[in-house]
Amino acid sequence: MLDPATRDLLEGALRPSGANQTAEGVRATNSRISALLAGPLEAVATIAELTVISADRTPVPVRIYRPASPLPMPVIVYCHGGGWVAGDPDSYDAFIRALANACGAVIIFVDYRLAPENIYPAALDDSLAVLEWTFAHAKDIGGDATRIAIVGDIAGGNLAAVAASMFRNQPDQPVAQLLLYPVLDATMSSQSYDELATGYFLTRAGMTWFWDNYLGGRSLDRRDPRISPLFTRDLVGLPPALVLACGYDPLRDEGFAYVNRLRTAGVPVNHLDYPNAIHGFLRFRAPLETARLAALAVGRFARQVFDPNQADTMTDNGSPGACHRRAIEGS
Repeated sequence: MLDPATRDLLEGALRPSGANQTAEGVRATNSRISALLAGPLEAVATIAELTVISADRTPVPVRIYRPASPLPMPVIVYCHGGGWVAGDPDSYDAFIRALANACGAVIIFVDYRLAPENIYPAALDDSLAVLEWTFAHAKDIGGDATRIAIVGDIAGGNLAAVAASMFRNQPDQPVAQLLLYPVLDATMSSQSYDELATGYFLTRAGMTWFWDNYLGGRSLDRRDPRISPLFTRDLVGLPPALVLACGYDPLRDEGFAYVNRLRTAGVPVNHLDYPNAIHGFLRFRAPLETARLAALAVGRFARQVFDPNQADTMTDNGSPGACHRRAIEGS
């Protein structure tokens, strides 16, 4: 059951406008919601912006957040959500600051090219380029190249999962993948799409629109693992994973399915299941205490991956409708 604060959001700030979706409209809505719901900004030590130049000379802007932690720090390459159509550093600022502090890590926020102006694989190419750059330049930003994780939410979770797979078995590969209510299946065939088609912020129709914009209306194989990580044939050897899922999210079941596939492949998995939460809740920090506590839970996982000897000092949120933490060790 949804808590009253979440129900109020769905009846207020997150109520759909009813207008036809355009890229400009979605971006404006994303910015409006962030301004209303992001909450106060946590302090970090430094914030810097620079441009990564990819192998094909494409410029990729990034924003680098460094918390007040001892150097060298672990590093997170963060791929944002927004259906590959929306999202930018400013709309994620409050959440990324909080995540950097929770993880004790430098966060490199990838401001990848957006659809429909730049269709697949532009966003993926930009994310891969920044991850490659990070391995080469971690020391330059106070980071440790041996402790780099790839992280993303929603569409960015898709990019992070693909990147983890593509960097597998390379000399440089992420030590972890953190997938926050990720998009994993372009066929949209899971039961949760039918159960939660409308009424919970992200809709089935909306997700169809995002996919159409990302893929550019082309007749591509939607089971291609670079598009739908859930259909990656072999997951053996992928880095330890955290997969966060929400009970009131059309993406819920594909997240569960990926957890099961990772487990079968012997990949250590930490499954954070928020049965009473809605899609995107991590950024709604002003009205939702669960969002703040969830960021701490994600941070705990990251700290333990970066330093297995570190004491587990954080506790799960035990409030009603919060988190069911499922630690799944690879068999």
